[in-house]
Amino acid sequence: MFGKMLEEIMQKKKIKVKDLSILSDITEGYISDLKKEKALPRRNKLDAILENLPLTKEEKEELFLAWEKDSAPPTFTEKYEKLKKENEEYKEILGNLEDSDLFDQIKMQKKVTEKLEKEKEKSDIYLQLFKMMSEEDRNYILKNILRNIECDLREKKIYEENKKELEELKKAVEAGIKYDF
Repeated sequence: MFGKMLEEIMQKKKIKVKDLSILSDITEGYISDLKKEKALPRRNKLDAILENLPLTKEEKEELFLAWEKDSAPPTFTEKYEKLKKENEEYKEILGNLEDSDLFDQIKMQKKVTEKLEKEKEKSDIYLQLFKMMSEEDRNYILKNILRNIECDLREKKIYEENKKELEELKKAVEAGIKYDF
């Protein structure tokens, strides 16, 4: 893998074995052996190659990773390939979402959950206050709430589609609601 990648880079950048040999102080034969994957450089020779090839940071990292992979024991390489394959499968399952998209979704879910928790706390307080009121005051408050809801629905132009539910609530308030608290 390292050798093939080295050969591809040298072809792409039009670098001759002789030139790399002179720049990196490595024999031409050894560089040829590296390209043919007959040898794998030690760390000091790898560093010399990386320093003397005109590579982008990403290309250097890729070449280094290929060297690291080739120099690792076969069991490590197998585990690496297996994890890489699993990672690709997970990306497919998630619909190829980028990490930031997934992270943003998780953050949004957390915010919604926190907001719901706060609303639940408020509703407990409202319920306690509602219990303390007289029956007459409860009916008055409910009628005002229903009027406000109706105004909001009309303002948003969605009254007609919610009219049935609103009318049922009005009838229930008029008939008197039996509370079990």
